[in-house]
Amino acid sequence: MHSHSRKHILVVDDQEQILSYVKKIFDRSKTDYRIATAPNGFVAIGLLMQQRFDLVLTDWHMADYGWLGVGRNYPHNAAGYANSVDDRQPSIEP
Repeated sequence: MHSHSRKHILVVDDQEQILSYVKKIFDRSKTDYRIATAPNGFVAIGLLMQQRFDLVLTDWHMADYGWLGVGRNYPHNAAGYANSVDDRQPSIEP
């Protein structure tokens, strides 16, 4: 893929562990995606105001501004997901 056609994905989650795992999954997939991460919805909105993303993957439930907040502001490219991670065991394996 040429660099101008790389898809830019924003991953938003208030759990650093999830952000790290999702980034690792994309990095290991040998695809040509550019991955950005945001630790909360407020940071995500700031990034969305500054950059264009082809897809936004955001946790449905976050303490501050989850999928509903991000999705309402950027419905054209936001996809919500729910994770079931607790403090003991990640739901996504690296």
